[in-house]
Amino acid sequence: TAYEIPKRDWSSDVCSSDLDAVRIIAGLLALTGRRPIEVASAGMITELTGEGGDYCVVFEGQAKTKRREGTMYGTPFPIPILCAPHVALEAWERLRKSLRGQEIAAMEPRVFNSRLGSTLSYIVGSEFSSYLFGREKAQPKDLRSIYAEICNQVYNGDGLIGRRIMDNGLYYTRILGHGPHSGQISDAYKTFVLDDLPATPDPRPLPTLTKRPKPPPMKGLSTLGLPAKREKKK
Repeated sequence: TAYEIPKRDWSSDVCSSDLDAVRIIAGLLALTGRRPIEVASAGMITELTGEGGDYCVVFEGQAKTKRREGTMYGTPFPIPILCAPHVALEAWERLRKSLRGQEIAAMEPRVFNSRLGSTLSYIVGSEFSSYLFGREKAQPKDLRSIYAEICNQVYNGDGLIGRRIMDNGLYYTRILGHGPHSGQISDAYKTFVLDDLPATPDPRPLPTLTKRPKPPPMKGLSTLGLPAKREKKK
């Protein structure tokens, strides 16, 4: 569901209404694990070039840090994502370049929550609730927790079920951008248990970011988020 939402063929304006724009935000919440305000306005993702960039992007714009020292405020860092990077990068750019997306990006967090919070909750509940057991309705904050657990199982394994390269709590802290000195991860991120993921995880660790990358080129991508095929010369 999260993979399909950003790829849907919207109108020529892409985000011609709140519903269109918030659907893309909901999909990106699930695929990247970022907060609503980070996707809508505060944050940005760019391409991670080089080794380790096949299922990672670089995120910058961590919210809820109060600009404290030791947090990830203003610091770009690599994050794993749950799709091919070009799908998330294209959806993010389509959202931000659309007229409605720009209007949303200009909103203060309190205004965003009051105007679009109900719409976002409705879309997340409609699209994701059927995949949860033991809970009647999915909430936007649930997508961040689910993202963290999926990444933990798929990217933080050493190939054997139940074994981890990095401590679970430390891994959550790293991919969610809580900073090296933020202490124990909240129990809220340990709510979900996933028992239907691949038995052989991808053991590659997160890459180390050495320099801030340039924004990725988006030319050559089709409207479905897939690389455009080049015609062979006769």
